[in-house]
Amino acid sequence: MAGVPTPLTLLRLDEDDLAANRAGRLSAKQARRLRSRARASATAFAALGLLLIAGGIYSDSNGGQWFVPVLLGVLAIAAGLLVARSEGGRRNLAVRRLTGRVDTMVVRVGRGGTALRMTVDGESCDLQRRRGAGLREWQAVLTDEPYHVYVMGRYPAVVAIEPASG
Repeated sequence: MAGVPTPLTLLRLDEDDLAANRAGRLSAKQARRLRSRARASATAFAALGLLLIAGGIYSDSNGGQWFVPVLLGVLAIAAGLLVARSEGGRRNLAVRRLTGRVDTMVVRVGRGGTALRMTVDGESCDLQRRRGAGLREWQAVLTDEPYHVYVMGRYPAVVAIEPASG
């Protein structure tokens, strides 16, 4: 059945990605996605910073309140560089395997936000939200069987998942 989702299709992975994860590393496609995400975050912060700086320069002619927007703009650009650096550093992290029964849940984070989490053998891992890969889809795909879940990072993020019997 070609239309039935699997853990690999929900994560938009193929067998090459899974083989690289089994070997303890990210595939070229996964590393490219991570770089792209870091670049998008850095660009958003830089744009915000430049807008704040431009607003501060404009406000200089409008009463002299330029210091705060310019300072916030510089801080936004610095935050963007830090985010890009930390995301880029994740590319070099080893991928490790957790094995066990999995459970997915939505947890509250921050001020009213939510995140999708997967618990594997008692360890909580972040699960990327994508269109068509929310809580209902994961709960429909995952069975009560044990899985190999490949994660990376200090605060584990799921990079791949496959049935342990496979």
